[in-house]
Formats: sequence, structure tokens, C-alpha cells
Amino acid sequence: MGCFFLLGRTVRHIHESYPQLFSGKGRAKYEGAAKASGINQYGWYLQLKAVAEKGVFTFGNYSPIKSVEKTNLYDFLTYIAANASEALYQEKIREYETGRTR
Repeated sequence: MGCFFLLGRTVRHIHESYPQLFSGKGRAKYEGAAKASGINQYGWYLQLKAVAEKGVFTFGNYSPIKSVEKTNLYDFLTYIAANASEALYQEKIREYETGRTR
């Protein structure tokens, strides 16, 4: 089953099971910015688009977006989680190098 189909159910389950991950001042700031810009109406599509643009998952004659939609949900979520962790790691390295640690 493709990741696009299961993504909504998975996100709802995560929100219901771990509400503490989606609360707090930082989260409210990002939610406000997303709502004000209109980006929140696209949901997971922007994640799919970002992965498709990198060409990580490709299937036969499918377009990049369709290829990501048809990929395994676990593989998709693992990729975006690893990507986010790598970005955070790079941010922490930059903070350390400039002497701005939290």
C-alpha cells in the first residue's frame, strides 16, 4: 500500500497517542505562521514534494510525486525523520562552532 494513503491515518494516530509532542509555545509559533501563510492547507504534500524533488524514490514510469506516493510508508517516514535529524545535527554543529550553544 502506498505511503500517501496511509499517511493521514498515521498522523492522526501519532497526534492522538502523543499529544505532548504537538503542544507548547514553539509549536504554536509554527502553527500560527503556517496558518497565516496558507501553507497548512497542503499538509503532507510539501513533504512528499520535497522527497520527490530529491529523487530518492523512483518507480518505473511514475512521476517523482507518484513514485513517492507509491513507496513504502515506513521507508518514507524513515527518510524524512533521518533528514530532519541530519538538519538538526548540522544546526547544532554551527551553533557549537560559533559559540552559541543552548
